[in-house]
Amino acid sequence: MSTLPESPTLELVGASFGHGGHRVVGPVDLVVPRGQSLAITGPNGSGKTTLVTGLLGLSDHLGGQLLFRGRPLHELTDRSRIGYVPQHHTVADRIHATVGEVVLAGRVAALPWWRHPGRADRERVREAVEAVGLGDRIGHNIAQLSGGQRRRALIARAFVNEPDLVILDEPTAGVDVSNQALLADVLRGLVDRGYTLVTITHELGPLRPALDRVVTLEAGRIAHDEEGLRHG
Repeated sequence: MSTLPESPTLELVGASFGHGGHRVVGPVDLVVPRGQSLAITGPNGSGKTTLVTGLLGLSDHLGGQLLFRGRPLHELTDRSRIGYVPQHHTVADRIHATVGEVVLAGRVAALPWWRHPGRADRERVREAVEAVGLGDRIGHNIAQLSGGQRRRALIARAFVNEPDLVILDEPTAGVDVSNQALLADVLRGLVDRGYTLVTITHELGPLRPALDRVVTLEAGRIAHDEEGLRHG
């Protein structure tokens, strides 16, 4: 009895993205297997932002294929299967909510409209918060945490629904060196649990221990693809 090979989490086949019909990225061929931690880097203007918005379905898909677990991304109905940690998180600076409440909001967003969060949902929130090292801060106001701690809380929010893919946009931006190292530890732990990560960054720095692979963009095309980092 034969078994079919598992589809990669993400696959781009000659994919191009842009704005207003103008191509910024592509054509790009890229396969991200399940459980891989991939960084996409490159200089300013290389197309990193357009690529990440393309992966999220927020910029124009101008050609080629964009597949999520073997199916066209536009056919995905359950958007909780993709988590996203944005670079700018001004809401986390301003709202008066605890870490637990912020993460629970991510859980609630994936529930049917008629269902309220129950004990299992709150337990999943606790697990997500502990996974990013903020178990002792779950009842603290998120606005009173450091920038690095707030970023970790948003990572927990992205992972609370146990997605198939998480996209992180410049996760170390505005975070001090010590918290950058903590972030790398958190991401490495999540990859060890089997999650698939795509991290957009202009500086690899302390993230290297959490990466399996680095793809470098130049002028909207893949210029370099380095694999085997964590295990090499």
